[in-house]
Amino acid sequence: EEFSALVHRIEPSRLQQLFRSSLPAEIFTAILQAIESRYFPEDATRALETLRALTKAGHFTILTMCLERKDETALASIFAQLKTAQEDGLIAASEDLGALRKAYS
Repeated sequence: EEFSALVHRIEPSRLQQLFRSSLPAEIFTAILQAIESRYFPEDATRALETLRALTKAGHFTILTMCLERKDETALASIFAQLKTAQEDGLIAASEDLGALRKAYS
C-alpha cells in the first residue's frame, strides 16, 4: 500500500527519467499492481500517462516478452478499467488504447 502511494505521487514523466536505462522486473510488477489498485476510476488519465511513460523505460520490450501471469492479469484489469473510463468520458475517445495495449503484449 505504501509503495502504491509512492508511485501515485511520482509524475509519469519522472518515472520515464528514473528508469530510462533500466526498469527492474520487480519494480515493473509493483508499478502495475499500484496502477491496478490505486488509480481507478478517479485517476484513469494518470494511469494512462504512467503506462505510456513506462514504454520508454530501459528494457521495456524485454520485460513485456517475459511477463509473469500476475503481470498479465494486472494489465488485463488495467486496460479493462481504462476502456471503461474511456466509455464513461474520463479519458478522451481519441486515445488509442489498442495501440498502447499492443505495446504491452
